Amino acid sequence: MLASVYSHYYGCLQIAAFAGCTATSAWQRRQIPTIPVLAVGAATIAAASLWPLAHAASQYRGNFWTPVTTTAALAIYPTLLAPVALPLLVLSALVIWSSPGPDRPRPLPREILSALLWMAGMPVGMFLLAKSVTGAFLPRYTVGAAAALCALAIVLLSSVPLDKSVRRRSLILASLLALLIPMSRQISGLRTTRFRGDFVEHLVQIQEKQSAPIVLSDDGLFVEMTAGPDSRPLPNCYFVYDALPETRTNVDLAVAGLLKVLPLQAQTFDDFWAVHREFNVIGDSSSPVVQRSVREGATVTYRRDVATNIDYWHVMLPAFGHSRL
Repeated sequence: MLASVYSHYYGCLQIAAFAGCTATSAWQRRQIPTIPVLAVGAATIAAASLWPLAHAASQYRGNFWTPVTTTAALAIYPTLLAPVALPLLVLSALVIWSSPGPDRPRPLPREILSALLWMAGMPVGMFLLAKSVTGAFLPRYTVGAAAALCALAIVLLSSVPLDKSVRRRSLILASLLALLIPMSRQISGLRTTRFRGDFVEHLVQIQEKQSAPIVLSDDGLFVEMTAGPDSRPLPNCYFVYDALPETRTNVDLAVAGLLKVLPLQAQTFDDFWAVHREFNVIGDSSSPVVQRSVREGATVTYRRDVATNIDYWHVMLPAFGHSRL
């Protein structure tokens, strides 16, 4: 429970789920369960240290790139159930296979049923908290609830009337299946880290060959320019935002907000354009920076750095008052 709480400040809502389960158990058994009550109390005290984080997040709610939208709300449960879909399907098959005719699994205790109810409903509480306080929400924030549901599914399996050896193997299988999703994400994260490191090295190589500044137009890459191989910001490398002010994106809003708290090398297109008459853009031709450059009459030419295999666009102010792509 403590681990889930500290996985994200929305994880504090899991305390409510555990508290609801504890209350159900106390009502069912007509006595207060000492250890669960102490655990919930300790988690509540520990979670108090996360309040400043949530409060600070709420100060920038107008600048987040993860605004609270109806689309995000509708995507909660598909995202929530995706990591546990495979284990749940296997468990359902085992329940059906092990219950021919009148032989059925034992009914679940009310504590388990209430736990399923609380865990399943907790993402809605997360969404409401995001809507009213933090101003930022992504369905993947509910992965903690998905992990809890997966753990409860394993508890469900333990109540299935199977042979002990079959049950033991099934529990191991279900646990391994439940870990496949986070394991794959960790592997993907390692690959991403490798890619980011290589990309930064390639940026340094390109900078050594050219004097024109480099603009990263892909919002998924702008963090790379903040720290080079020596942990210092990359020189002559910028992220340009607000290229199309009439259609500001969530990224434009987010960068404007991040500049209030982080020393990013980011400038609005107008400020950057006023100083730099020539630059290179790493990104595709549909990026706002390239589109705005063409609109302003710049000459935009496609180039490739042979040594690094990085494609980019060379942008130069117009000589004859017209644009070419």
